[in-house]
Amino acid sequence: MIFALFVWTGVLIKGHMAPFGAIAVIGNFSTYMSIGIEYLPFYLGLIKGTSSLRDKITAETLPVREHSETEVHESPYAFRTKDLAVKFQNGETLKFPDIEVKYGEKILLTGDSGAGKSTLFKLILNFLAPSSGQLEFMNQAGEIIEPDLTKIGYIAQDPILFPSTVKSNITMFNDQLDGLAEIVGQNMGLTDTSSFAQGLNTEINLQKLNISGGQRQKIILARAQVHDSNILLIDEGTSAIDQTATLEILQQLLQKPNTVVFIAHNFNECMNSMFDREIHLSK
Repeated sequence: MIFALFVWTGVLIKGHMAPFGAIAVIGNFSTYMSIGIEYLPFYLGLIKGTSSLRDKITAETLPVREHSETEVHESPYAFRTKDLAVKFQNGETLKFPDIEVKYGEKILLTGDSGAGKSTLFKLILNFLAPSSGQLEFMNQAGEIIEPDLTKIGYIAQDPILFPSTVKSNITMFNDQLDGLAEIVGQNMGLTDTSSFAQGLNTEINLQKLNISGGQRQKIILARAQVHDSNILLIDEGTSAIDQTATLEILQQLLQKPNTVVFIAHNFNECMNSMFDREIHLSK
């Protein structure tokens, strides 16, 4: 392109249709044109490469739909799925069997790695939107409701703790739950001074990691018991706790009337028998 511009300029100058100084003008013009064309694919690549991120940001900034005064969100007690599936950006699709969990049932959720156990929890909590199918929630009477998903208890594989006392991490800084935290903490072995020098008043240091993985899970399990949701979803909540302590914790968790769905893969026969039934997911 630059060569063609200079040749054409030379023809114009030779034919006395352009002054000789046009060479300088054409030189500058060709330089800016070549730089622009050189950077064009780079910036087009940036625009295309960030399209999915921009779409996600746009979706997150859409106005929140206001609920009408007649629309009441209730605490869910049970749920069921129908033709539920989720498609990921890499093209993989997870399809789930139709599942119905009634109020008060204690479900052991097992399955192959990648079969969608944790993904099912994310769909239930609306952390992830399904590609197709339905998720329905029911109240204590079994009637379909608009659920208040904040009322569902959830213990993730990597639980979050705060740089505060063990008690505050259990109560989530609600002083009215201090008495209950003492009882649950004692049942969990969190008041033992051999584990925590100052019992429930021990400060958790997230930088120095002054608690073990098992202690972390016990604190989160105690948090779940204190806040006592009607539906409790637990994702590998005792993987870092020894079997004896796990058995004691399960006995406390499963004797309550709430609905429990527990993901686990290393339970023994005795632990499995504590659940009402097992749901196994396959890829």
